[in-house]
Amino acid sequence: MKVNLGEGTDQELLKSTKDNSDAFEVLYARYYDHVYRRVLALLYETDLARDVVNETFMRLMEHRSRLVETDEQLWPWLATVAGNLAKNELRRRSRVVMFYEQRVAFSEADNDLQDFVGAHAAEIRHAIRLLSPFECTCIRLRYAEDMTTANIACRLEHSTHQVSVALDDAYTVLRLKLAYLSSSRNSPCSRKE
Repeated sequence: MKVNLGEGTDQELLKSTKDNSDAFEVLYARYYDHVYRRVLALLYETDLARDVVNETFMRLMEHRSRLVETDEQLWPWLATVAGNLAKNELRRRSRVVMFYEQRVAFSEADNDLQDFVGAHAAEIRHAIRLLSPFECTCIRLRYAEDMTTANIACRLEHSTHQVSVALDDAYTVLRLKLAYLSSSRNSPCSRKE
């Protein structure tokens, strides 16, 4: 039985996606705006919202056979997946903002800070060498050139999502490798009197 794609139910279209890519395009067109508005309401950033929506539909392709088998309703499934992905981005963003604010707190000209960084330059360089070339470039553009995530993505021709993930991964590595420096900077014996 051939399904008229424009009039097919979600379940009929999901069943058809295995043999007919047009069926998936109909589902994409049917739900894209709904999913996008839901994600944008959480993230308030259009590029990131588009990335999350596209990831949602990629997951739909991965899980379509389970949805057909269980006869699960498509819209609630899409809304849940998109909402979870958006919340993950919010958590990732809050960690990035927290690290960025820490950097700002120590960015004033401070001879003690310059001495401290100079004394630990080898450890800092070693930690940076652990980053991938893409992560290292993202960090350099963020802090040396003071670029936003969107500007970095544009310059490197990647999505803002990819840049956010790279920055988050880089921050994690740097925090782990350099955490002991933070405590030694604050200890009484490391300060000049």
